Amino acid sequence: MDCYWIKARMRDRKMIANKIKSISHITFVCKNLEKTSHFLKELFDAKEIYSSNDKTFSISKEKFFMVGDLWIAIMEGKSINQTYNHIAFSVNEKLLPMFEAKIKDLGLKILPGRPRKHDEGKSIYFYDYDNHLFELHTGDLKTRLNFYNDKIQEQNALNWALQYLKLEESATEFESKKITDTSYSSVYKIQTLKNSYYLKQTPQALFTEPQILNFLTQHGCKNIPVIVATNDNLCCFLMMASGDISLRTYFNGNLGLGMLKQGIANYTSIQHSMEKYTTDLMGLGVPDWRLDRFPTLYYQLIQQKQLLLDDGLSKTEIVQLQQLHPTCLRLRDELAQYKIPETIGHCDFHDNNMLLDQKTSSINIIDWGETVITHPFLSLQGCLWHITYFYKVKPTDSIYHALQTQCVTPWLHLYAETKLLQALNIAAKLNGIYAALGFARLYAATENQLRLEHNGAIAGCLRSFLKAVES
Repeated sequence: MDCYWIKARMRDRKMIANKIKSISHITFVCKNLEKTSHFLKELFDAKEIYSSNDKTFSISKEKFFMVGDLWIAIMEGKSINQTYNHIAFSVNEKLLPMFEAKIKDLGLKILPGRPRKHDEGKSIYFYDYDNHLFELHTGDLKTRLNFYNDKIQEQNALNWALQYLKLEESATEFESKKITDTSYSSVYKIQTLKNSYYLKQTPQALFTEPQILNFLTQHGCKNIPVIVATNDNLCCFLMMASGDISLRTYFNGNLGLGMLKQGIANYTSIQHSMEKYTTDLMGLGVPDWRLDRFPTLYYQLIQQKQLLLDDGLSKTEIVQLQQLHPTCLRLRDELAQYKIPETIGHCDFHDNNMLLDQKTSSINIIDWGETVITHPFLSLQGCLWHITYFYKVKPTDSIYHALQTQCVTPWLHLYAETKLLQALNIAAKLNGIYAALGFARLYAATENQLRLEHNGAIAGCLRSFLKAVES
């Protein structure tokens, strides 16, 4: 008998679960139907589909609206007290400023929200005239659960690092501070009585950095972080501190030519030494962006129409970019005529990823997870672009020419400086594509969370390509 009863209950629960299709409707009680009607129509573009007028078929006068596919009913009655019980509408992040302006125009007060990261979406909270709490939210259930899981994994990584230092380094006192918190990496600085360490955690798709750094170290490369320990399960690694301050912070707006040239020299030394190890690096998971594949990578990117539209490009711009595929091919061929060996390329090489060790005066290159195998001049040209952007240096300035010369110096045994500078200028025209591909890789690795942090990054890079070929 008990067994029969249990089976019956389980069957009933299953039937109920299968019968619940979705929310039927949401009802709000309000003291002024007309005022609330205006609020719904103005803010949510609600379509009124029914009004009881003076008739009362339910417990009071009512109106029905459709907001998208959602049926909303409002009924005349007393206002409620304010609580945190609320309804959240999903909206596009780009429309948040418009919604904010409309809410203020309706005489409603926007509430201060809790601190949030981009990973969990943005929100606007406000009460209507009857104390119903509304939220306009840009995230969804998946992004929220991913965010919570990331926080758990981040704490697990920090616990692992501290435990490692306690057991292996005999460290007894720790001071940890988060210094980087993005969708593509979180970094903690951990200070012990003896040393400074950095703990870095990345998404699985970007977790190649410790393998790359170990490979570079094993093959004699200098001026890079030294790996202390790696945790593959948590996608994190511990490394010795490789500097005190980035060159960009150290310069504080006044570019130091000598230091920057040294940073470039350290980087190109690594590039030069890795020319014969490209196959090994690709075996570690470093993407293949060599020139023979470069136009194909560009073509694949510009076919992702929805991605490009979401990132801010117009349909006209996308068509222009698609029409420029032959131009990409031509520039690739022009650059390939210079027989410069392809090698490791840092997709984010610039002065902010060069760290100065103020004790030794050495300049070290960090953030090697965003590396590819490609033409060496593409990443160098990216560095030059950052200099023009952050220091207002013009390509016609002598300081710019000095940096160009430094960039090509390791290859003077192959060509005269004038020839190498011509190749560097060709790379400059392709740099927008190179940068766009880098951001597309990060978008994918972070499941588009980076797009929330840097929306328009791909679009901006591709527009720079449009501008470069126009000139």
